[in-house]
Amino acid sequence: VGRGYVSLLLGDLSTAEDSFQTSLRELPEMTPARVGLAQIHAARGEKETEFLQYREILKRDPEDRWARPRFEALRETLTRGLFEEAAAADGAGRPEEARTALLKVLFYDPDSPGAHFDLGRIYLREDDVENALVHFEAFLEKDTGDDERRKAVLRDIAEIHLRRQEFGQSLDRYEKLRELDPSDQDVLGRIEELKTRLGIYELPSQYGSIPALEAVAREDL
Repeated sequence: VGRGYVSLLLGDLSTAEDSFQTSLRELPEMTPARVGLAQIHAARGEKETEFLQYREILKRDPEDRWARPRFEALRETLTRGLFEEAAAADGAGRPEEARTALLKVLFYDPDSPGAHFDLGRIYLREDDVENALVHFEAFLEKDTGDDERRKAVLRDIAEIHLRRQEFGQSLDRYEKLRELDPSDQDVLGRIEELKTRLGIYELPSQYGSIPALEAVAREDL
């Protein structure tokens, strides 16, 4: 590692890289060797391999003060470019290219709700409901702040289950959608329709208090 840094300071990137790689073969947990390799990849503009070095460092120390900010900044740069690439491909009628770019986003950021949302919409448009459900469910798990997209996804999932006659799962999603938008009359209508199919009826709220009474009056009976 020491020789690697001397070579790095002298601008001899190839020799430095060989030294750092030799160190990692002997001692894979040697963080300073990965720091050196990350600097080499950055100097060459090799963003993907630079990113991988940061990720390896953070596997051992998730809060590494040198690697963490560089990792996050580079991840933002890489994923932003891929989102733009996916949007352009999808807009030009090339969904396969769009999917490839979005799946690469998930390689860099597995928790990206935006990638799961966009992939789900592409798969749904192509009637690949199994993959659509996988990504929509992942979106609901990861996303916490975009109610409009959550409503769209919940509606899509509910409709998928309804078409498959999975009425209980469809009702569950419509109930969650009602929590986000209690005034949506279409949703209320779907809920009533599904409850009728499932044989579920709403009882007046007074029924819930009867078990706690000391004595049951005639009107309670």
